[in-house]
Amino acid sequence: MNREALSRILPRRPALPALILLFLLALQACPAAAAAENGDGIRSGYNVLVIHSYHEGFAWSDSISSGLRDGFAAAPQPVDLSFAYMDSAGISPEGYFPVLYNLYRVEYAGKRFDLVIAADDNAFRFLSRYHADLFPEVPVVFCGVNDPDSAILDGWDECTGVVEEVSLRETIDAALALQPGVAHLLVVNDGSPDGIANKKRLDAILPVFEGTIDIAYLADPSPAGVQSALAGLSDDTIVLVMTFWRDAGGQYYPWDASIGAIAAASRVPVYSVWEHYLDLGITGGKCIGGYDQGTAAADLAIRILRGEKASSIAFVRDIKSRFVFDHAALQRFGISESALPVGSEVINRPPAIIPVDIRVYWGTIAGIAILVLAIALLGLSLRRQQRVERELRVNREKLRALAMEQHRALEKIEENLEQMAILNDHIRNPLTVIVGLADLQGGEIRDPILRQAEEIDRIVNRLDVGWLESEKIREFLRKHYPTQP
Repeated sequence: MNREALSRILPRRPALPALILLFLLALQACPAAAAAENGDGIRSGYNVLVIHSYHEGFAWSDSISSGLRDGFAAAPQPVDLSFAYMDSAGISPEGYFPVLYNLYRVEYAGKRFDLVIAADDNAFRFLSRYHADLFPEVPVVFCGVNDPDSAILDGWDECTGVVEEVSLRETIDAALALQPGVAHLLVVNDGSPDGIANKKRLDAILPVFEGTIDIAYLADPSPAGVQSALAGLSDDTIVLVMTFWRDAGGQYYPWDASIGAIAAASRVPVYSVWEHYLDLGITGGKCIGGYDQGTAAADLAIRILRGEKASSIAFVRDIKSRFVFDHAALQRFGISESALPVGSEVINRPPAIIPVDIRVYWGTIAGIAILVLAIALLGLSLRRQQRVERELRVNREKLRALAMEQHRALEKIEENLEQMAILNDHIRNPLTVIVGLADLQGGEIRDPILRQAEEIDRIVNRLDVGWLESEKIREFLRKHYPTQP
């Protein structure tokens, strides 16, 4: 067929739009690769998918997510975490996994991840079956897996992870030490896949306790059966709760409600090996936490993202558990904290002192000190003011008394001056008459009389001068020292 014939069959379209369309399709086929490299071909970030076996809000899964986020903070480039939740607690994998596979095949079609993390056993088993189809050639890191089956890992080179090794023996030993008279151990465990795995681990260590305690399983229990069994236990019994997702009839129960009901119904202490069972009423145990599983898985993932082969990295098995006990449960069953294993952590213990920020504490102390000092200074000032007021009252009374004395003295002076003036008149007027009569008589009688009259006149003149001077003094006192009668 020649070019002319082809031109008649195929419509003519601009070449540039066709190239743009092809470019966009190529980007859609490899979005992660396009986002992971910049113009210089250097990685600028990673895309990591986390598949959780359980649901969001499950304390164990949430703690793993927290550990992953904190662990990836040390990655050389930013890590974009995507989370998927299988919500497979208490569900049979045989019927559920194929349905989930078809869902993920549609959901993640065309998406590429640099690494996939499988959290807990169901996610690990799911990826072991469908990894090659859903995420070909993408390395896998698992965490929270009880005991990776070598048959599953056979031929799966790009896989490594963190093994969840729980401290069953140490927990039972601690319980026996706390309650020396214990003769029976009742294990609460269901028939779910997780329960089957837990029984396998427990069976491996039970021979150690043969001849020491009698061990019995409450397998595939119902809520009513569990409560009845726990309520009738003897005092020489302890309970170890493993998994209780569903009953014998397949009915699913929320983990927190089931564990809380078991702890509340039991008349003897209940122990376990997982941190997320704490705060639900159990007594405690040597517990493992999801956060540490998450941080350890993030460390392995970073090594792989930096270029190491997953097949060359050994499984991590040394995630440390810790003894944790609930103060309320210890009080309920009369267990002394002094008997706990060395280094044990006790939660929900009422604080002896209310915790306060150190800056607030010292600020409050300084404020109180300043307030006390201010009150003391104010008290001194008030006392000084009261003393001054008392002295003023005393001095005011003294001044009032002096003023009264002065007033009485002035009155006395005025009275005396008035009497003096009257006396002066009484003397001077008769003296004038006597002098006149003496002048009329003449002779020898006249001279003695005149001499005596002159002497009397001098005396009266002196009285006049004294009266004038007294008047001046009185005016001075009235002017400068006025008084009120």
